[in-house]
Amino acid sequence: MSGKQQAKVLLRLDKATNKQSDDIRVRRGTSIELDANDPSATWACDGVDVASQGGVASIRSMDARRSGTYVAKDAAGNELGRVKVYAFSARNSLAFVVAVWIVLAVGFLSWGLAAPSLGNVEQGTPTGNAQATCAPSDPEAKKALATVAARGDPAVSIPFGRGLNSQTRVLEYVIDHPSGLIGTAETCLRVESSQFLRSTADATLRTDMITTQAVAKGTRLLISVTVNRSRKSTSAPGAYTGSITVTDPRVERVDIPMTISLAYPFWQVPLGLVCLILLPATLYVWLLKGSFTGEKGKWLSFEDFASYLLSRNGILAVGVGTVAAGGGFAASYLGSATWDADAKSLVALAGAAFSAFVAAATAVTAAGSDQSALSSSP
Repeated sequence: MSGKQQAKVLLRLDKATNKQSDDIRVRRGTSIELDANDPSATWACDGVDVASQGGVASIRSMDARRSGTYVAKDAAGNELGRVKVYAFSARNSLAFVVAVWIVLAVGFLSWGLAAPSLGNVEQGTPTGNAQATCAPSDPEAKKALATVAARGDPAVSIPFGRGLNSQTRVLEYVIDHPSGLIGTAETCLRVESSQFLRSTADATLRTDMITTQAVAKGTRLLISVTVNRSRKSTSAPGAYTGSITVTDPRVERVDIPMTISLAYPFWQVPLGLVCLILLPATLYVWLLKGSFTGEKGKWLSFEDFASYLLSRNGILAVGVGTVAAGGGFAASYLGSATWDADAKSLVALAGAAFSAFVAAATAVTAAGSDQSALSSSP
C-alpha cells in the first residue's frame, strides 16, 4: 500500500454474551485483531484455522481472501462467538460510484438534449393563423351591426405546462341582431388572432399553433380556439398574452384576451443537471464533516471519501440529501408553468438542488458525528 501505515482495528467479543452482533467492514490492507476474551480460545475463518495467541488472532493486511466469518472456540471446542469481517477496496468502490453518477447525469442530459432545440424554433408572426374559411360578406346599407355579449368571464387561459398536446377552448356569446344581418341559419363569422407576446417582450408565439373558428346560429355565437403544441410546432417557454378578435363586418368588433403559458417540455435536461450536482454536493458535505471531525495534519484521500460514502452515516446522508435535491427539482421545475431552460433558470435549479442536498445531508452527518463522539466518551 505504497508504504502507508495501515490502521489497526481491534474487535473484542462482548465479555458478558461472547457475541459480536454487527458485521465489520474494513478497508483493504487494514490490520485487525480479534480478541475472544478467553486466553485458551482459538480462531477459525470459514472452517480454516487462524493463528492466535492468548485468545487473540492477528490478521495483517486484510483482503478479499481473508474476509469471512471468524469463529472463536474454547479449549473444549465450544463456540464462544463469531464475527463477519469484510475487506473492501475504497478506490474500486469510489470508481463504481463515480461511474454510476456519470451514467445518470450524462444519460439524462443526452436524452433531453437529443430532442429538438426550442431555441432554434422559428418564431411566429402577427398574421397567418389557421381559421375556418368564411365567405366574404358585407353588411347591407343602413343596417345596424349585430352586437355580441359574453356569457361568463371572456378571458381565456391555456396552461400547457410541459405538455406537448392540443388544447381547445369554446366560448359562448349572445348575439343581438335586430336588423337581421346574420339570419337564423348557421353562419360562419370571420375571426382572427393577434400577435401573442411573451411577458419578457423578447419572443412571440408561433401563430400557426393557433386555429380559430366562429359559428353563429340564431342568438348564439360559439368561438372555438385550438392551440396545438408539438415537437415540430412550439415556441420558447414563457407566458404569452394576446387576443382573439371577431372581425366579421356584420358584427361589432369583439376582442377576447387570452394567455398561453408554456414550460420547457423535456424533463430529462433539468433532472440530468440535478444528478450532475449530487457528487459535488456529496464531496462538499464530506469536506465539511472533515473540517469539524478530521484529525489535525491528516491528508485528504480518495480512500477516506469512499469509506464515508460506504459507511452507514454516509449512505443515510446521501439518501436524505438526494430526496431533498429531488424536492428542489420538483419545486423549481415541476412546480413552474413557465420554466425555461435558459442560463438563469439552470443556475437557479442547480443552486436550489445543491443547497437542499447540503442542508439535509449535513444534518444527518452531524447527528452521526455527535453519536460517535458520545460513544467514544469515557
